[in-house]
Amino acid sequence: MNRQPPHAVAPTLVPGAIARRAGTPFALEWAPPLRLLIEEPPSPDPDPVSLGLCRRHRAFSDRIASAQQGGVLLVQGLDETRLLDSLALDAAGPTLLHAQSVHLLARLVRDHRWQPLVRRAGTFQAAFVVPHRSPLHSLADTRGARFLMPPRQANAASLACAALRRAGIDAPRVHHLSYAQAVLAMVASGAYDVAVADLRDLPEGWGRVLALTPPVADACLAASPEVAPDLAQAVVECLLAPRDEAPEPQHWVRASTDEYLALLED
Repeated sequence: MNRQPPHAVAPTLVPGAIARRAGTPFALEWAPPLRLLIEEPPSPDPDPVSLGLCRRHRAFSDRIASAQQGGVLLVQGLDETRLLDSLALDAAGPTLLHAQSVHLLARLVRDHRWQPLVRRAGTFQAAFVVPHRSPLHSLADTRGARFLMPPRQANAASLACAALRRAGIDAPRVHHLSYAQAVLAMVASGAYDVAVADLRDLPEGWGRVLALTPPVADACLAASPEVAPDLAQAVVECLLAPRDEAPEPQHWVRASTDEYLALLED
């Protein structure tokens, strides 16, 4: 019969999380599990543990697990509402956050001493888009128009609202839709006048772009203050190290605190 060594505990599965072992077969009692929270878009499926989550983030979580010298990595996918609830828990322990909402991350960096580690290569821009038949031809023409945007804290919505303020569009008629994928369809139906979308997700040939927001840093992996500096550095090195296997969908570069704090100036 297999016996566990003394002073060791087997990895545990917490509600709504995938437990992954790293390095050694047991997690020492003095080494708390490392949480990896992955911000996911809102979904009608309330279960944060799914085959889709495993497939999307397998290579990513494998790399992070390889940076641990033993211990357990707890992987959990959460939409923004549940993510905020999870981050608000006291004594949450060492946590890594893969955040799509860069303004949320910027507030964590400024107010709670989170450290940006790496970010997705490239930058993010939101587009103001109208159907081809629209009489609107510039952002200045949109006074009184009905804007439809992704959820309020999504990158595209945050950047678009800041752009409207800078353009002097006072009290814009802004509405938000839970599922960003449906924004273009609703505007195409005539229910709204202007769509706001991630420029990368805009289908080729769909409508006319009235304006683009300035480019900002993209999705980021950040560490809570409880993550030991040597572990944070090991995670960075694992994600940046070249690999022989097929490239991951996301390519990483080092992130800096300043580029995220700059997002809070608006």
